[in-house]
Amino acid sequence: LLYLGYFYRIGVDFLEAVAS
Repeated sequence: LLYLGYFYRIGVDFLEAVAS
């Protein structure tokens, strides 16, 4: 589950980078 949260955070950061 720890890795799942890590990947989730990366996904959010990636989406923010694309949205910018």
